[in-house]
Amino acid sequence: MKKLIIILLLCSVSAYSQTWSINIYQDVKLAFLEDDYGNKPYTADVVAKAELRGKQYKSGFIFLYPQLEIALLSGGDYLRAAAGAGYTFNELDWIDFSPSVNLGIIERWGHCYKGFEFQFESSVKISDNFRISLLGTLTDRNDIDLWRANTYVGFKYIR
Repeated sequence: MKKLIIILLLCSVSAYSQTWSINIYQDVKLAFLEDDYGNKPYTADVVAKAELRGKQYKSGFIFLYPQLEIALLSGGDYLRAAAGAGYTFNELDWIDFSPSVNLGIIERWGHCYKGFEFQFESSVKISDNFRISLLGTLTDRNDIDLWRANTYVGFKYIR
């Protein structure tokens, strides 16, 4: 029964989607600076999203997404898997603004923690299928009992 529900959900989501995008980001601070937690420059903190985009309306479109974040931190590896939804405002052809929210599960130190994340993304058009993005996040980090803000830079391939 569980497998049937998952298959039906995936079919309905794929029928909803008009287009899709693959988004890859790297945490800016961990890419270039040492932090107070012992993370050296070039520490990997990568976010990958696959956006399923809905019908284009006058001001933009609704999107759904699965997301995976992997960070190789000095205090222990960090993995967060999430699913979310948002709205992209794209009335201007050259720039988009996308607020979204997701619910995810953090796996760290052999334990799992769930929590919300709020995101705001701004992306600039390079070509019809390619955008450069700046992503800001505010994550409920239940593994360390606080909310943490991060900034990422990355790219978006749209199909």
